[in-house]
Amino acid sequence: EERVSAGEFASVSEVAVEAVRLLKQRTARRAEVRDELIRLFGEMDRGTFIEPTDDEFEQAVQDRALKYMA
Repeated sequence: EERVSAGEFASVSEVAVEAVRLLKQRTARRAEVRDELIRLFGEMDRGTFIEPTDDEFEQAVQDRALKYMA
């Protein structure tokens, strides 16, 4: 109701819809991170992990930031 009163949302229902959307987004992101960690730990266990160069790491960070800012 506070967000509705502040004019951020037209109704409490809109607030609820946005909250559910954000929760789904957060849950999906956590699953992606978990899956990536499982993959990387598997590579480490098998001895196939190749550490990225600083430039490769920086590019990967930028790519992911752009993906999640969209």
